Amino acid sequence: MTRKATTKAGPEAKTRSGQEPLLELLQRAVKGDREVLPRLRAVLDGASGIWGRYADLGTQLEGALIDVAAGENLLLQESLYRALGEKKRELGGGGEASPLERLLVERVALGWLETHYLDLLEAQNGNLTKKQQAELRKRQDRASSRYLLAVKTQAQVRRLLRRASRVTGRKGSRRGLQDEAVRPHAASPQAMRQDPLPG
Repeated sequence: MTRKATTKAGPEAKTRSGQEPLLELLQRAVKGDREVLPRLRAVLDGASGIWGRYADLGTQLEGALIDVAAGENLLLQESLYRALGEKKRELGGGGEASPLERLLVERVALGWLETHYLDLLEAQNGNLTKKQQAELRKRQDRASSRYLLAVKTQAQVRRLLRRASRVTGRKGSRRGLQDEAVRPHAASPQAMRQDPLPG
């Protein structure tokens, strides 16, 4: 027995239908249609999720590098996404990183991916011409320099932030000791017996 088709639109169909004008607007904007610019700005002002994802060039670069490294190999592609995510969590200290550290974590993770991809490319292609080898070595050197600089910068920033945190903690402790020093203390009964007030 076949299921009869129904013309009644469910919630999913309504949502999809409601999104059609927005999708059309975004597609026209992507193609450079300046007539939609006022409406586009109004939509983006009220939907940070759209422009936030679209403007995330770091994530786009991440996807481009993984696409190049994995090609059509979906297993490698998904594995690289997960490995990169794990690397970011390790470098970020479990979500306790500051905004500045998170930016540096992105750079370190991307550098890790690019550097290892280029090293693997050299290892898997022993039949390159001298010109190709020289160009690949240049790319490796540039990628390695960026990677090491990002690692060094992240380490320096983390060290400075920890030092600043310790200094702030010590200042709080000193203030507490100073308050304790100037706070009047009640004399104990034993001290009062030993040092009677003059009559």
